[in-house]
Amino acid sequence: MSKETAATWIGEGLVVCRGKLNGHSGQGIVIASTVDELIDAPLYVKYINKKHEYRVHVVNGKVIDQQRKMRSRKVADEDVNWKIRNHSNGFIFGREGVDLPQAALDMCVESVGTLGLDFGAVDMVWNERDDRYYVLEINTACGLTGTTLEKYVEVFKEIANG
Repeated sequence: MSKETAATWIGEGLVVCRGKLNGHSGQGIVIASTVDELIDAPLYVKYINKKHEYRVHVVNGKVIDQQRKMRSRKVADEDVNWKIRNHSNGFIFGREGVDLPQAALDMCVESVGTLGLDFGAVDMVWNERDDRYYVLEINTACGLTGTTLEKYVEVFKEIANG
């Protein structure tokens, strides 16, 4: 999309400008609410309102972990950014009570497969008004720690041992 096309979307809602395609942790993301706030960027998309944001880890066509981006209580209210949910904006990954419907998990598996990837961490959101899930991006170099790292190690060992 071009900046000119993105400018026509402003009347419909917010526009996400992704100034850096190979970034992490929200680097290079600008959310524009006016034409003047649009930046020169290689990627523009319409902002999707969300109730929840998830990360679903897929390896070889199977979901191995699912998490929800949850508000960290260690971050002050005024420092929380509900539009860009990452660690520096007041969010952590949690898995307590996370049980996505099979259709959402299938969407993640299909997204990773469509890109020809063996594995990926799919970021998706749920829009309550539309009662619909949307895939935002697929991370191929996501940070792995704790339980998620253990799950990757386990599945890669299984693959290696055939």
